[in-house]
Parts: sequence; C-alpha cells; structure tokens
Amino acid sequence: MYKHLLGVLIIGLLLVGCGEDPEVERTKRVSETEEVAKQMNDNILSIIAILQAAENQWVINGVKPIVQDGVVVGYTFTIDGQDPINVFLELYMADKNSYTYLIPIFGIEFHDNAWCWTINGDLLTDGNGDPIPVIPDNPENPIIPQIMIIDDYWCMSIDGGVTWQQLFSITEKNDNPIVDSGKLHDDIFQNIEFDGDSFYITIVDGQVLVIPHDCSIDDLPFPGTKIIPDKEDEENPLIVEDGAIKAEFSVSANKKVYFSKGNLQYMPSENKWRFAEHQYDIIGEDNYKASKTYDGWLDLFGWGTGDNPTYFSYTDGNYYSTFKDWGANAISNGGKKTNLWRTLSHAELTYLVRQRTNHGDLCGVAFVNNMFGCVLLPDSWPLPSGLNSTINGISDLGAAHISEVVTYSLSSWEEMEKKGAIFLPAAGKVHWLEGNDGCWGRYGIYWTSTTINEDHGDVDYAYCWDVNLLDEIAYAFTSLGFGKFGKNSVRLVRDAK
Repeated sequence: MYKHLLGVLIIGLLLVGCGEDPEVERTKRVSETEEVAKQMNDNILSIIAILQAAENQWVINGVKPIVQDGVVVGYTFTIDGQDPINVFLELYMADKNSYTYLIPIFGIEFHDNAWCWTINGDLLTDGNGDPIPVIPDNPENPIIPQIMIIDDYWCMSIDGGVTWQQLFSITEKNDNPIVDSGKLHDDIFQNIEFDGDSFYITIVDGQVLVIPHDCSIDDLPFPGTKIIPDKEDEENPLIVEDGAIKAEFSVSANKKVYFSKGNLQYMPSENKWRFAEHQYDIIGEDNYKASKTYDGWLDLFGWGTGDNPTYFSYTDGNYYSTFKDWGANAISNGGKKTNLWRTLSHAELTYLVRQRTNHGDLCGVAFVNNMFGCVLLPDSWPLPSGLNSTINGISDLGAAHISEVVTYSLSSWEEMEKKGAIFLPAAGKVHWLEGNDGCWGRYGIYWTSTTINEDHGDVDYAYCWDVNLLDEIAYAFTSLGFGKFGKNSVRLVRDAK
C-alpha cells in the first residue's frame, strides 16, 4: 500500500511596503517566499497521508506543535511509524501586507467520488485534461503537484520536477482570497482538535477526518496558542497554553497553580464559555442584560452558578446552597475539556496573598492599560529590565490602603506579562437591579469557592477577594465576606504539573 511521499521543496513569502525600491522588494520576496512554498509542499504531501490514515485506520504515534512567530500554527505528526509530516493551518506572513502579493493557492475538491487537486479554486488536470486525484491511481508513478520559485516566478510541476509551468511573478500584487482574520492559509486544512482518543482534522468544506492516537497529549497546545519567549532565556519560554499562563503561584505549602489568561466569560444563547482575550478586558454594564437567550458575553456571575450562569438570586429568590464550580465546564479557549479548571478556596487565596514566601512583594494594586485592578506576581519573579519598580504590596493584615497606585502602560504590562504577572481587573458588580452603579473599572470582587458558615440573618455569605478604588484611595481585602445575591468576577486556576 502506498503511504507517504516525502520530498522537501523550499520556497516562501514576504510583504513589502509601498514605494520600496523594486530591486529591494524583489530580493526580499525571493528570500521570504521560500518559507511559504515549503509549507505549501508540506501540506500537499501531508493531506495524502492524512486521507490514507483516515481510510485505513492508521494511528498517530507522535505529535509536536509547530510554532510560528510565537503562535501554534500546526503540528508535526508521525503516523503508523512512518516519516513525520507537517500540517500547517496558517501559511507564513512577514507582516499584514503579505497577502497583498498574489500566491498560488492549492486545495482539494471532492469530484466524481474522489478527492482531487485544485489550484486557485480550479481543478488541476493532467495532460489528458482529467482531474488529478489526491490518492494516486498508480502509487509507483504518482502525480503530485509541487511549487517552486524559478527566476522570480512562482512555478508548478506535476511530473516530479522534470518540467515546470510558470504561473506569475513573486512581486505581482492582488489581494488573495484565502485570508481569514489576517491569516493566510491554503484550501486544504481548516482546523485540528483532539482529545484522549483521537485527532479531529477538519479539511475543506468542513469535513472532519478522525484519526486515533496512542501518544501523550497532556501538554499539547491547541492551534492559536501563544508561546511567549522569555528574552533572557529562550530555551525556557513562558507558555500560554490551553488558556493557562504557565507561571507558578503557591496556594499552600505543597500546591501550586496556573492562572487563566483572563477573566471567565459566558454567552448564554450558545452556552459557550471562554477566557477574556486580555487580562484587562471587562464586559461592564452589558452584564445587566443577562438572560438565557442573551447573545452577548457576560463576565459577572452569582456564587457557585457554574451549572446555571445566568441565575440571579436577588430576583430569582434563592441562594445557591451548593457550590457548582464554573471550571467544570469545557472552555472554548481553555483546553475544551470539562473539569480542567477550578476556583480558588478562601484558604488558598489567603495563602497566596498573605503567607507564601515574599508575599508582601508579590501582590498589590495598579493601573494596567488605564484599567484599575490587582496585580499578582508568580513565586519566582525577576523584574523585567527597563522597569524601575514592582507594585505596592499588601500588608499581612490582608488589607492595603494605598494612596499612590503604580501605573503600567500597555507596553510595560506586556513585559510584566511575559514574566507571568497576573492582573485581576476591577470588573464591577451586579448586586441589585438594572440602573445600580456597577462601579466598572473602580470596584472588583472575585469569588472563592468557600461559603461562610456563620449566621448573617437572611443573607448567605461567601468569601471573596475585593479590590476597589474609592475616593481616590485604593483598597484590597483578602477575607471579605459578600452576600451570595450578588454577581461578581471569576478567575479560574489549574493545578500546576
């Protein structure tokens, strides 16, 4: 049985600004198009192996992420013990102008009960005018398209490189049709997902190919995961993986956690969970619109409402007596698995802020990108070069009255974030009916999983973490009890491995 056809053909891409000298532009294009052409040829060979694996129930034995410009853009697979193949979900772009250059777009199309090659949306045909199948009719003499740069032109071969057809100049400009959200891709692979049993590879037209695996995926990042390099230690980069900022925070003498990349958010109409794109992002007054059919995002929740996130005890009449953790849900940009995340307990929060080694230097309040909130620093904290100070610490009493609040510009915060700094924005609150001042950007309350077993009359209380800016004075409290009738922020954690 024909399996993998391996070949390495190197070619690539680049973007050049307006008004650039033609010779400089040409030189850059020759260099940069090498990477794009190599990725095209890799995908051409890889789809053959992927289709055969799905048809013959071959098993993926090994997998590694492909990282490009700090982002996971594909995977290197070993299938059925054969040589590795590379699958790219994104093709290389030097900058946002890259897709203004015309490039050949290879793809596949299901035609006459077989997958066939296409180029720029048209069926690719042989010398007889017949469509060329992806799985060769004759494994001993396969017809497989290849791409190469020759004399500053994109050229294509379908006879193993014996002859080459000139397509167009590498400096010809024309917006490419295969660009989604600024990402350039071919017309073959669309997405890759996985679980403990299989990889789910989505190809053109949304068809999903299921291929079982027998390899470890515990630390395998999903497509789009940001891999943030530490400039001072390139061999040990800080990783944002499956929604977790992988910097360690001690929450007891023998337990460490990773924080999520942003506050928890929920869209009721789609029953979809996600983490905020940036740590300083908040939803604000749209939280008043919460209902089971609301088609926007929410980021404030009643205590323990992981199984009923739009529940509001102030209007619905009853408090949640049993805590249902929001982390039990599958989070779309947080690993997509149930029970992967959890909420800190009051004891863990207290240890984090008031008991871990050097705790007084690792927690405080600040403005980040003009948003007020709390900054938490990981156990191992090297101050990024170029920053003169860290944060105003919180005292052992668990409360800080801070008249001068540190301010970080967006660029300064990005340097802090690369070292693992966590920011809990003052995302406001919903404690009464619509029209109440939610204190967006000035007041933040973060739930813990711990209820307060004391008699408070008609109101049930739970412990939370409070950070606020009132009357120009910043406050932070670690042991505040708050009535469960309110809707507050949620920041989830994962146990560090």
